[in-house]
Amino acid sequence: MISFVSIAVAVTTVLHQPSITINKPSSLNNGDLLIAFVGVSQGVPQAAPQGWNFLSLSKGTTGSNVWATVYTRWVTGNEPASWTWALDPSNAGAVGTIIAYRGVSPYFSQIDYALSTGAQTNKLNTNFPVTLVNFFFIDWSPITWYGGENQGTIFRANFFSNDNALAVGEYTQTIAGPVDNLVCNASQGQGITSTLVLLPK
Repeated sequence: MISFVSIAVAVTTVLHQPSITINKPSSLNNGDLLIAFVGVSQGVPQAAPQGWNFLSLSKGTTGSNVWATVYTRWVTGNEPASWTWALDPSNAGAVGTIIAYRGVSPYFSQIDYALSTGAQTNKLNTNFPVTLVNFFFIDWSPITWYGGENQGTIFRANFFSNDNALAVGEYTQTIAGPVDNLVCNASQGQGITSTLVLLPK
């Protein structure tokens, strides 16, 4: 059975900040899965700290300059108190999060979407129970949620700071079939959404 452990979030406070530092989530055990998501406006995220496994680099819709990276690592007990991601010097702001889960199989997958102005729904068809972890990053616009699709979703983070918004939602699909589990309204900004599909051990 997969269980949420804890989450840490961070945001840059000035334009062109050279890096973003995210604290280690609390209450970790060896074997927990850490997922890091870093979203940047006006600049590509740079190299990750040592020990993180790269999953994806995604760009927003055509004409936008919004980027996001996703990394994972397994807890071994030798983790530092925080990790720092370097940022492109031209960036106009960044947000980041590290979320921890317990009981996750090493076999999982990821789905990325460019998020344009308006509504975005993450759709997935599953043949077995899974846990979906959804990251939404938007610049220049707070994130709002609506619609019946959000019933059953647990929101682990949802904040807007320095013209950047980040939301993290978690949904457990206990039966086979399609799921439209998150609907996001990006009324002004452009952004990216990533979904990780976690399988229990």
